Amino acid sequence: MKCNVLHVIPSIAPRYGGPSHAIIEICANLLTYGITTVIATTNADGNNVLPVPLGKCLIYENIPTIFFNRD
Repeated sequence: MKCNVLHVIPSIAPRYGGPSHAIIEICANLLTYGITTVIATTNADGNNVLPVPLGKCLIYENIPTIFFNRD
């Protein structure tokens, strides 16, 4: 059976630590088991934004990730 997992999290900027850091490791481990995983998040980074393209799937920290604009 093939599994697909979508993780939705407000931000994965390194400054936030905790869940923002853990989600990268969780997804990396899932990938080693052949589980397809994608993160959906915003480009929030404190008072700034992460310099990433928006609205398309890209590889961020070796994990497929889709960034959306922070509102």
